[in-house]
Amino acid sequence: VSSGTVNIPFNYTEFDENIEFDIPSNSFKAKNTGIFLVNIQVKANASSIATNFGVAILKNNVVVARNSYANIGVTIPLVTTVNVTPPIRSIQTLVKLNAGETISFNMYSDLVTIGLLSANEDSFFTINQVR
Repeated sequence: VSSGTVNIPFNYTEFDENIEFDIPSNSFKAKNTGIFLVNIQVKANASSIATNFGVAILKNNVVVARNSYANIGVTIPLVTTVNVTPPIRSIQTLVKLNAGETISFNMYSDLVTIGLLSANEDSFFTINQVR
């Protein structure tokens, strides 16, 4: 993922009972009005070090929640650079959606490129209608 803010590409759904997640656009479109519990977690690869790295939940392309903090590494001379902050960013919030409104996810970083681990247990999201 390049520096700045980009949409997070999820290319896998474990289950989608109402067929509301569109893989090509990486967005969830509510078929029914309600309150949804939205959760996202992403994990950067070990070599990604940035002074700012975070994730955001967007409703209709407007940020409704975000989590970001410095991703700090320490250089050990003649050895390597080691991350001293967790490579995982996650956030959870409740969002009220009307039928047809969308949820999507962005990641932002000031690093030129940042790699996400693509294993389903490392980078994933959940959206559950709670009401």
